[in-house]
Amino acid sequence: MQTKTNLKTIAIPKLAIKIATVLKNAGYESYLVGGAVRDYLLELDPHDIDFATNATPDEIEQCLNKANIRL
Repeated sequence: MQTKTNLKTIAIPKLAIKIATVLKNAGYESYLVGGAVRDYLLELDPHDIDFATNATPDEIEQCLNKANIRL
């Protein structure tokens, strides 16, 4: 069964996708939250991207360092 929606594709910066992928590959969950979700619902391009994750700050730092991502 196919479901139709009126939702548009959200423009997510490549760096945000890379960070989410790094976290996923390390076994963590991450979710798009905050103003980006609001902007998406208002059909605006997000100005910043926030994630909620089950990784601790130290685990995030280790994952990003291992992936050579510097913020």
